[in-house]
Amino acid sequence: MMRKHSKHTPPSRITALALTTAVALSATGLYATLLSPSSASAACAVPAKEDRAVTRTIYDVGRSRNVSDRVMLAAFEAGWVESRMNNLGCGDRDSLGVFQQRSSWGTAAQRTNPATAARLFFDRAQSVDANASYRNYTSGQLAQKVQVSAYPDRYDQARTKAQTMINTERGATNSFADGAFVKTDVSATVYGMVGGFPVPISSMNPVGSKGYSVVTASQLASLRAANPYPRDGAFVKSDVSASVYGMVGGFPVPISTMNPVGSKPYAVVTESSLALLRAANPYPRDGAFVKSDVSATVYAMVGGYPVPISTMNPVGSKPYAVVTESSLALLRAANPYPRDGAFVKSDAKATVYAMVGGYPVPISTMNPVGSKPYAVVTESSLTLLRTANPYPRDGAFVKSDVSATVYKIVGGLPVPISSMNVVGSKPIAVVTESSLTLLRTAKR
Repeated sequence: MMRKHSKHTPPSRITALALTTAVALSATGLYATLLSPSSASAACAVPAKEDRAVTRTIYDVGRSRNVSDRVMLAAFEAGWVESRMNNLGCGDRDSLGVFQQRSSWGTAAQRTNPATAARLFFDRAQSVDANASYRNYTSGQLAQKVQVSAYPDRYDQARTKAQTMINTERGATNSFADGAFVKTDVSATVYGMVGGFPVPISSMNPVGSKGYSVVTASQLASLRAANPYPRDGAFVKSDVSASVYGMVGGFPVPISTMNPVGSKPYAVVTESSLALLRAANPYPRDGAFVKSDVSATVYAMVGGYPVPISTMNPVGSKPYAVVTESSLALLRAANPYPRDGAFVKSDAKATVYAMVGGYPVPISTMNPVGSKPYAVVTESSLTLLRTANPYPRDGAFVKSDVSATVYKIVGGLPVPISSMNVVGSKPIAVVTESSLTLLRTAKR
């Protein structure tokens, strides 16, 4: 637990706290080096080891938000330094929880709920991560930007331990290879493992003589939490069809040859399993990456549409799916341009854009994004999008995040509609008021 900046903490109080901390914790080794000398009161003892339930939760929340490696590492560094990755009900002054968040972060209930505390941390961390001004920050410096600690160097010092904990959680999610089968001890349903995600199958035909592993309901829940959908690059097929699919952003994309698969394993499931995957993700999720097996070009998925990127910077260490050229053609046919309501940003700038009628409209705050994923592309990708659609296509719908009024794009301009009947089931892009102003004043 590290004390946040205070102009009014007397040295005598710091010394007293340092003594009680040393007695109460008897910290040794790395932790003794990392704990700030003024971090704990005598009544707030910190466990000697990390709580695996807490590390699992933070990892799962980060994965579900598609956070970068730097942001994930920053979270684990902060959690280790602040609480040794434990959900503390006490701390310095009003600090609580795994990140020792002050009362300004939220209610006590929010700060002592590891999932909520993680979301609060990631909200700020991802904002810093997206800012080009902090592009060269280390993970520890990013953590400091979020935590504003009086001991800023401690986070980077925890890097090795933080990475070890991340690797442990990552390994726990990969314990079942593609093609394995599992079931819980309290249900008859059998699941086929696809890219780390358990997909229910409707018959035992895919299992055959392979057999299945029996897990607990909590272990099954952990598998789903660790991988909310199959990892990119996994392959799957139905037991009654020869078609093989490559997983891209949770969506099974058919491939026309087995070249992308090579010697990799693929999962065999039932047709109902594929239907469930398509229902959960009707098109690849924003932020996934994909490439053809016969070309070096990598694409970022934005609103179901594959947008080419000019460098591998946006990809980083994330996996990308390899499919066939026909697969990319199918994706483009299904979505000739990014779907309304998707969000995208360049890897070189902090500005985030909302897709409206195929055109990227800049938004002035992250309010419209909320917890939705956004795709990271290159500047050249945004140029391609603007060239393809110099302004939003007619028939798109858009609204501000602070008003109920919905607008229909006509000739590139947002025209208010008086009834939602004209919208039907079409998506509505959410932007900021400044975005609407830009659309109204743009030259055509």
